[in-house]
Amino acid sequence: LGFRAQSEVEEGMLFYIRAKAGAKVFLAGDFTNWEQAALPAREIRPGDYAVVVPTATLIPDGQLREFKFIVEKDGERKWMNNLALIKCQK
Repeated sequence: LGFRAQSEVEEGMLFYIRAKAGAKVFLAGDFTNWEQAALPAREIRPGDYAVVVPTATLIPDGQLREFKFIVEKDGERKWMNNLALIKCQK
């Protein structure tokens, strides 16, 4: 993706989603207490969005984490991905 090199996060996990170009995209999960605007994604190409979450945010090690993307476009906000799980390990 080339985005990892642009991120200011030294150590973390890349989250990626495709959505309508020009949308506002956020990542929310149990690691953000489901705060909807805590982790904004950057549009790296039209319709491609990415955000790197610091490893420290995702710990404790070995725990399953829940997350969803939130996509805002044309005044409409949608929760995407129907809830996904990741297992964090160092």
